[in-house]
Amino acid sequence: MSTDDGRLRRTLRALRVSGYNLFTSMLFVTVGVVLLLTTDWPLSWLLIVTGAAQYVVAVAIRASGAGDVLRVTFFEPADERDREIGRRASALTGDIALLGSLIAFLASVIVGGAQSMLSVYLAWQTFVLAVIWLVVNWITARLR
Repeated sequence: MSTDDGRLRRTLRALRVSGYNLFTSMLFVTVGVVLLLTTDWPLSWLLIVTGAAQYVVAVAIRASGAGDVLRVTFFEPADERDREIGRRASALTGDIALLGSLIAFLASVIVGGAQSMLSVYLAWQTFVLAVIWLVVNWITARLR
């Protein structure tokens, strides 16, 4: 472990949340503040409150000794078993997202026609998800 890795782990331990929760909660708060200062978008406060709430919930879950489902759901794994549950759940979520996107695209073409904005959006979404799925599978296979 490098010195930087040790420093990062000590910082995360002091903040009492996983790196994922720290990143996403700060992203919500930062985007909310930027939008609040630069636009009159009324939902800016919702982003700020969401980021703060995510951080508070993550701290509470880690501190409470919550069960594995709650720890995995809120990205606060305690051990390798929790991380494996999270990996499997994420893989299944990706499969469902790709298939769901394809089904939604086909339904939108049937109902609204191929040129509707929704159909175009869902076509691109399905394409991007398929490319990500392909790339991630390729990378994962090469790392094993």
